[in-house]
Amino acid sequence: MVLTFFSRAGGGCATSNALAIAMQSAMEGHRTVLLDVTFDTYNTPQIAFIPQVENNQSGYFENVGIDALVRNVSAGTLKEENIRDIETEIGENLYYIPRTLKKNYEIYVDELKKSVEAMIKSLNLYHDVVIIDVGYGMNETKE
Repeated sequence: MVLTFFSRAGGGCATSNALAIAMQSAMEGHRTVLLDVTFDTYNTPQIAFIPQVENNQSGYFENVGIDALVRNVSAGTLKEENIRDIETEIGENLYYIPRTLKKNYEIYVDELKKSVEAMIKSLNLYHDVVIIDVGYGMNETKE
């Protein structure tokens, strides 16, 4: 199952709702992943779940998060073991794939458009529930 949360404006509770549903799904025993596709600094799960973010240790993200996921999809190397390396376990049955650290929005969206369908299909193979936090202003990804 794939669920997507988005908002027309920042502060619209999309991230909070996505996280709440992800936690409920995991508590019910479903292997759940929360994919963070946002491109802003107002999204707080990344800071809450990954302490290295707060300390600016961006080297942590070389092989973790959505940037690594996009690279693996583009290279055709996305397998279950790659997904396990890319995601961060944040609870029993609950996994998190952090947002991008890229600074160029247009490049990020272009890469995402090329790989989003394959990313979702791959994640859906290895998880019972895939929850996507699109964030506000990401209209380009709906294509």
